[in-house]
Amino acid sequence: MRYIIIILFFLSINVFSQNTGKSSGNRTNQKFVELKYHYGKFARKTVHDVTSIVENPYSAINIRFGLQSSGIKHKWDQIYGFPIYGLGLYKIWFHSSELGSPQALYIFFRPPIIRGKKLTWDFEMATGIAFGFNKYNPSTNKEQKVIGSNINSYINLGTGLKYKVNNRWDITLGLDLTHFSNGAVRTPNIGVNLFGLSSSIMYNFNKKVKDTAFKRNNLEPKELPKLKRNSYLQAVAIAGGKTTTNSIYDGATYFAGSISLDYAYKYCRIGKIGIGLDGFYESSLRHFPEPGIKDATFSDLSYSGIHLAHHLTIYNFRLMLQYGTYLTDKVDHKGKYYMVVTLDYYFTKNIFLSYHLKTRNGSIADFIGVGLGYNFKLN
Repeated sequence: MRYIIIILFFLSINVFSQNTGKSSGNRTNQKFVELKYHYGKFARKTVHDVTSIVENPYSAINIRFGLQSSGIKHKWDQIYGFPIYGLGLYKIWFHSSELGSPQALYIFFRPPIIRGKKLTWDFEMATGIAFGFNKYNPSTNKEQKVIGSNINSYINLGTGLKYKVNNRWDITLGLDLTHFSNGAVRTPNIGVNLFGLSSSIMYNFNKKVKDTAFKRNNLEPKELPKLKRNSYLQAVAIAGGKTTTNSIYDGATYFAGSISLDYAYKYCRIGKIGIGLDGFYESSLRHFPEPGIKDATFSDLSYSGIHLAHHLTIYNFRLMLQYGTYLTDKVDHKGKYYMVVTLDYYFTKNIFLSYHLKTRNGSIADFIGVGLGYNFKLN
């Protein structure tokens, strides 16, 4: 299941590459390269076996290529305040070698909160794949009980100030949170959570335009179409895999999946709120929690829940957060509440690919999966 992250990442690269060309008329996409430096410490210090790592700072660098949105997709560009977005390569160094020195490939999206003539306050979301971790091994790396896989997901959230030095150069200073984990595909999976400062230098350019010097995009607002507050029904099916907490290192991977039905109301141009029902299936319930279920039926391995949801649309992508509670007591070991975070990509107006992370006991990863969904618009 770790390869699900890779598939979604390269799908995102394809989407990004479709928007790097020249627009209609004389407008071009303003491009940039950025070198970014990070310095910080672990945000969660609950791992005692790698004390030399969690009690000492880390450092990391980013090399990034991106676009300043130009209004070509004026509706979405304007809704998000003409954001920048692109691709990046991240490299991190820890104080000692138990975790390795991993790197990550990712996509990022940075819209402004307040934009001034020289100074801009913005926030950023980034996600991708990380590789190069020294995973837990009971023989060769037994002190490292943080990550059980070489390949993991990478998530970064940040905010900062960008200052326009001149027509070509920008500098930034910010704060960010970074998270690495594998969604319980392999255990241990405590995860790596980092908090730090960042600074960067950015060089702006574009493809050669005959008889003109480089100019930054003129970010001109346009009149948007009238908002239509519609309602929707959404159905999605997910298939994935997980290990159990007593299957550390080389335990079996069990099938897990879900089917969800949601009602959602579009309350603004980028957001929807809704409510839905979930049906879950986990083959691991045959064996965990011990002693498991002997001669388990489909009903024995199934359970259900109800949730509230919020949808955030970003171009062809959607980020959805669900907060739910179980409708059965057969999974008491998971706690009373769960969350589901999904990243969806719409191939068409109604059909989407969904990457899905379910949690247990609040924010502890339970399983990850991928699936397909369909939106039904209601009048």
